[in-house]
Formats: sequence, structure tokens, C-alpha cells
Amino acid sequence: MSERKGLKGIVRFLGGLIVGLLLFSFNRTYSKAASNLSLSGDATYNGSDLNGYDGTISLNGHTLTVNGDFTSNATISIGTGGSLIVNGDFTAKKTVYPTGNIEINGSYTQNKGEMFLREGSGSLKIRDDLIFSGSGTISCTYSAFNIVVGGNVLYNSSGSCSNTGFSDEHTSATSYVKGNITQTETSGRFDIGSIILCGENKQVVTLRSNSYIQGLTPQNGNVQWNGYLNVFDLHGDFSPECPSVIKSNSNLGVNGHTLIIPTSFELSNKCYTGTGGKLVVKGNLTTNSLFSAEKGELIVEGDYTQRANNLNMLDNGKVSIGGNLFLTGTGYMQGNGILQIGESLYQKSSGKSDCRNLKMIVKGDIIQDEYTGDFKLGRVEFVGKESQVLSLETNSSIAGLLPTNKDIKIEKYFNNVTLLGDFTPVLNDTLKTSGIEANGFILTINEDVMATGPIRPNKGGTIIINGNLETKDRLGLGDGTLIINGNLIQKGDHIYLDNSNLKITGDVLFTDKGTIIDGDNSSNVLVEGSLRYESNDSVQDSNSTWTIYGNVEQTSGAGSLYFKKLILMTPNTQVYFSNGSAEIIELAAGKTNFTLNPENCYNELIAKISVILDANGGIVNPAEITAKTAEEYGSLPTPTRDGYAFMGWYTEKEARDRVYENTIVEAVDDITLFAHWQLLGSVTMYRLYNPNSGEHFYTSSERERKALAKQGWNDEGFAWEGPSYSNTPVYRLYNENAGDHHYTPSKKERDNLIKQGWKDEGIGWYSDDAKTKPLYRLYNPNAVTGSHHYTTSKKERDNLVKQGWKDEGIGWYGF
Repeated sequence: MSERKGLKGIVRFLGGLIVGLLLFSFNRTYSKAASNLSLSGDATYNGSDLNGYDGTISLNGHTLTVNGDFTSNATISIGTGGSLIVNGDFTAKKTVYPTGNIEINGSYTQNKGEMFLREGSGSLKIRDDLIFSGSGTISCTYSAFNIVVGGNVLYNSSGSCSNTGFSDEHTSATSYVKGNITQTETSGRFDIGSIILCGENKQVVTLRSNSYIQGLTPQNGNVQWNGYLNVFDLHGDFSPECPSVIKSNSNLGVNGHTLIIPTSFELSNKCYTGTGGKLVVKGNLTTNSLFSAEKGELIVEGDYTQRANNLNMLDNGKVSIGGNLFLTGTGYMQGNGILQIGESLYQKSSGKSDCRNLKMIVKGDIIQDEYTGDFKLGRVEFVGKESQVLSLETNSSIAGLLPTNKDIKIEKYFNNVTLLGDFTPVLNDTLKTSGIEANGFILTINEDVMATGPIRPNKGGTIIINGNLETKDRLGLGDGTLIINGNLIQKGDHIYLDNSNLKITGDVLFTDKGTIIDGDNSSNVLVEGSLRYESNDSVQDSNSTWTIYGNVEQTSGAGSLYFKKLILMTPNTQVYFSNGSAEIIELAAGKTNFTLNPENCYNELIAKISVILDANGGIVNPAEITAKTAEEYGSLPTPTRDGYAFMGWYTEKEARDRVYENTIVEAVDDITLFAHWQLLGSVTMYRLYNPNSGEHFYTSSERERKALAKQGWNDEGFAWEGPSYSNTPVYRLYNENAGDHHYTPSKKERDNLIKQGWKDEGIGWYSDDAKTKPLYRLYNPNAVTGSHHYTTSKKERDNLVKQGWKDEGIGWYGF
């Protein structure tokens, strides 16, 4: 054995000498003495043969194969197209420039210097582990480099990686790792670029706060993650096992995939879900930076705390929180997406939230602490099954409130709220608001209200205040209803009336700058108390009707007060204008029951007077009616008196001015109307029949009766007895073309027949106003003349109906 070893040694010496001489002859840079190695062709060495080089080993694009373990004290530059193959463990104590390819059939340890991935693209294949120890690091610039690690990755170096993460100018290396990745607690910054977890067995990743992964592709579905999840970009759905709280202090991008954290999650830097992305946190989520659910989704099964920057839900982002949402520090939120909160929302932050386009669904309370930032909410839907509390400060607003839960307690301020449903809040004290809009719904407030902003029923809505209202801003009643079951104090701005209704059961006071402005449409205002106007401002364009039960007083020095129409409902009340007037004043009683000062404070006066009806020897019901000055009397009852015909109502007992239903009332105090009568006689009515035409003719004239009988008419004798005069004349008409007569008490029917060419022959007789005996009217649709027939006989009527005549009811009345 010793002889063979000696022989091998001689052979190795001679071979090495020959190679050395040849290389010395053709490549003067190959010099161990200078501690540098520069290849001019492919070469193979044992690892121990290269240990002495502590300068530079330059492959120059060639392949260097090292057999056995290799510890390099030299800077290794592979060059484009070059390869380093180590058939054993490789330890680098200086920088390695793998511009080409490296294959380590063992473990790779970067003990000092750095694995510097520079221009070009290459690959590093490690059969076993990749270890960074001592001060060894990895860096990348302008490189698309692939690293394949068949074992584990351990970063135990005090050195810090650089430029392997994302930037505008750099691309990262991509590491395919089949084993675990571990960063020790005392290591420097670990920036490993992109990682693809491709192990066949469970992989454990343990990273510290100073780690950074540009991209993570979780091909292995069995991964345990410890410490920090500092991943800039997630490529693929990921649901790791997490024994404890997971943290992240780098930008985290889910980027359209789903990331499920089974524990609590603490973020110190920005997080983006990306379009279609979803982050699910099974525990609590706390963040000190921007969380962007823009175009994506966040689901937190526990509490969410935004300590700084904002929770961003732009572009229809969706956030669902099973617990509470806390805005603390300088944290705030914004967006136009959907936010669901399983418990309560607490605004404790100095940050300013502007979510006026956000839809929020809350099962618990919304609480804003004092001295916090602006809190402008969008659409808020309260959906709790138990009582919910809304407690807001002065710098808050709610763009839309949908009270699905009807048990909502309002505390502090109810500001700039637009309703999306009927609402009756629970209140313990005065409601303070800087603006409310009913938006077509019904809002009922069962306490006093102090308003520094506009109150608007809007869109046909109704606001009911069961208490007093004191406001320094507009009451915008356009197309809505406001009911105040208490007093109204208008301190500033104005009441805007346009096609609206306002009711105040107490008193109204206009003070400071409070006034009235009307729109184009008239409105109705009812004040059941008194109205006092001491405002410095003036009324503009009043088109509305004000009905007031109490006094109207304008103080000296006040702005101009004007009413289009003022209705006074209570006798013995007064109107006092110091600088005002009314177009129309309507009184609920005669003028003498009211005090109007000055006397000329109106253009037109309408008094609601009592009209006493004196039947003057007859019976009348009712005996008294109500009328208004300057308006028509309207319906007047008809009195009765045996043996007399009613001639009409007159202003005096002896005939003077007759009053009709359309007569305009001129009186301003109570008056009496008198019935006038005419003694009645009776008239006998005769009936004749023309056998040629089939017509029946009716007349009270003996002369006309005899003349027709001579012409061949059949005299059928007595028809009925009627009054010589009444208030109901029966008109007689003649059709010259058909030779037919028609009779009717209807002016409308008479006028229609005249338009059709019938000749008006005036009044034929009168109907009995007492309606003693009916005259039945029948119609024969088959007859050309004599198509109508009149009779007092029910028997005759019924026989004609059996023959096909149409029963048209009662024509008029006789005795």
C-alpha cells in the first residue's frame, strides 16, 4: 500500500508539474504565488488545492469543477456563460459573482462577503442547505437569477442583504426552497428576493422583523410560518400554520390571491389586497400603516385596530370585521366600498375619516371620543338585534342612515344626517344637530332640538319634533312637512317654504337674523300659539298661508314682515305690525272680534261670519251657516212653507237685494238673510195623444188643449195637479224636424238639446218643491216621435216597461 501511494504521489507530482509548465508557458496569469487564479479553459481541482488562493479566482466564462469540500478565501468571478461545480460542501469567505451558473452538490455557506447576483441571468443549484453565517450576505442588481435549494436556508449572518428586494431599477433573484427557512434573532437584514416554497414535506419559515421577501409562491400547501411575514407580493393562495401572532413590517401585497392567517396579525407597514385579493385573519388585526382593501377584500374574525394611516376601501373594496373596529392614534378610514362590523366602531383617533361614499353595516355601537379627528361616515345601516348607541361629536356626519334596528340611542350630536328609512331615535336629552335630512321618510324626535345646521324633510318627507326647536340655520321645508309640538325659535337664516307644510303647536319667535323665504309654490303654516317677529332681517317673497291661533306681534325696529295670506283663528287676538303688512287677512269671526293695528295693514280682508237664516214664517234647516267676506255664499238651504212658493233669500225682511249661492259676501260681521214667499195656487195639467205620431202632449192651457183636440188629438183629460209657481221650473222644447216635444226640469239637458237644434219654448209648468207626487219618465228607444212619456201611474209605468220602454226614474213632481 505504501509503494502504491508513493507511486501515485510521483505521478501526481509529474502531472502537475507538466500542466503547470504548460500553463505557465501559455497563460502567465495563472499564478498561485500572486494568490490569483485565472482560467483560460475548463479545469478540475480538488477543494484543498484551491484553499491557498486569497485574491481572485476568475473563471472567465469557463467551467471550474471542484471535487470535495471547498472553502474559498478568494473572490470568485464566474463570468458570463461560466460554471462553478462543487462536488461537496462549499464555503465562501469572500464575494462570489455568479454571473453564470453554480452547482453545489452539498451545502453552500456564505461566511463573509456576499453572494453578489449581478448583470445577466444564471442559476445556483444547492443540493443541501444554503447558509449565511459570520458576515456573509446576498445582494442582487439587474439580475434575474434562480436559486434552487434542496435543503434548508439559514440566515445567521450579522451582515445585511441589499437590493434583492423590489425597486424600480432592480429585479430579484428567485429561490426555489424545498426545506425550512430560518432567520436567527441576532442576524442582519435578510433580503432574499422571491421565494418559491416547493417542498414535498412540511416546511417551516421563521423570519425576523428585518427580513424582506419580494415575492412568495406557496407551491407547498403544508407550511408553518413563524415571526414576520414580510412579503411584498404574494403569488398564489396561502394558508400557513401559525403557532403564534404573525407580524409584518414591510409592504405586504396579496395581489388578487387569498391569504389566510389563522392567528392574530400585526402590520407595521402597508398592506394591499389588490384586485380580487382577499386577506383573512382568524384573530385580531392591528396595523400602523395603510391597509388598502382597494378592489379586494379583508375579513377579520376578531378586532381590527387602525393605529396610523388609513383603512382604504376605494374602488368597491370590502372589509368584514367580526369584532370591533378601533381607530386610534392617527388612524382613519376612507373609501366607497362596503364595511361590515360585527360589534362596535370606536373613533379614538386624531385622524380624519372621510367615508361619505362608504356603505357600513354595524351590529354594535358607533362611538366617537371627544377631541378626535373629523368623522364623516357614508351609508350606515344599524342591524343589531339589541339596542345600539350612536355617540358622535360636532365634527361628524352621516351621509345616509338606514335604521334597520329600531332601537337606536342617540348621544351627543346627530350631525348632517340623511335618512334612508323611518326613524325614531331613543333620546335622554336635547338632540343637538348640525343638519338633518328626512329624504322622503319620517323622523320622529321625542325631545327638544338645538340645530346649528339645516333641518330638511325633503322629497315629501316628514320631521316630527315632540319638543321645542331652536335653530340658527335653515328650516328647508321644500316639498316636505315639519311638525313641532312645542315652540320654535328661529335665531338665524330662514324658514324656506315651497310646496310644504309647517305646524307649530306652541309659539314662534324670529330673532337675530331669523326670517322667512318662500319658493315659487305656496305652502301652509299652522301656529297654534303666538308669533313674535323681532328679527333684524326681512321676509322675502312670501307666497304661503299662515294660520295663527294667538297674537301676531312685530317689535319696533325689526326687519320688514310680510304675509301673502294671514288667517287669524281666535277671536279677541291682535295683530300688531311695526314694519309689515299682509296681502290678505282672513278672520275666523267678524272684524269687530279682532284688533288689527294699523287699520290699513292689509289689502284685502276676509271675515268668517255667521249667516243667520230667517225663514220668515217657514221652517229651514240649518238655521245658521258660515260664510267668508269677499267669497261666495256657497250652498244655501231651501226653506218650506205650506201654500207658499219660496222666492229666494234677501238681505232685508222686505224685498231688497236678493242673495244667490254665487253672490259675493260683502259683510265683515255677522248678518241675517230673510226668506221671501209667494202665495201658491194650483194648476191642472192635461194630457193629449196624437194617434198619427204616437206623441203625448202635456199642457195647463185650456185654449191649447181645445185647439189640439180640433186637429185630431185624443183628449185624455186630467194628468196631474201642480203648483202655479215653485223654485223648480219644467222646461218645454220642440223639435221642428221630428214634430216632437220634450219636457225636463234640468237646465243642462235643456241646453244640450238646444245645441242639437231643439227650440226652447220656455217654462211649461213648475214642479212641486215639496215632492208630493212623482211624475215617472219613460223612454221608447224604437220610437221616432213621442219617445218620452210621463205619468203619475205606477201601473201604467210598469205596463210600458213590460212592453220594452226604458224606466228613466222621476221626471218632476206634482200634488
